[in-house]
Amino acid sequence: MVDYHQPIGLTAKQEAVGGYIEMVIADNGDVLYVNEEGLLMDLPYNPRASAIANRHIVGDVLYYDRESFIKEEEDEERDI
Repeated sequence: MVDYHQPIGLTAKQEAVGGYIEMVIADNGDVLYVNEEGLLMDLPYNPRASAIANRHIVGDVLYYDRESFIKEEEDEERDI
C-alpha cells in the first residue's frame, strides 16, 4: 500500500494498482484506489487496506487520507 500526500495523474494511479482504478471511500473519509478487476485477476488479499476500508480489498492500493484527497481534488480543479 502506498500512502500519497501529493496529486498524481490517472496513468500513474493505474500503473500503481496494476490496471483500471476503482475508488473506495473508507468510513472515515479516507480514499483508497484499488484495481477494479483485482478479484477477477485473483490478486492477493490486502489485510491492511481491508482494515482501513472495512471491506475485502485485494492487490496494491494507493491510499490518501481525507485531507490529502480533498487537496488533490482542489488542485485538479485549478488545473482545468
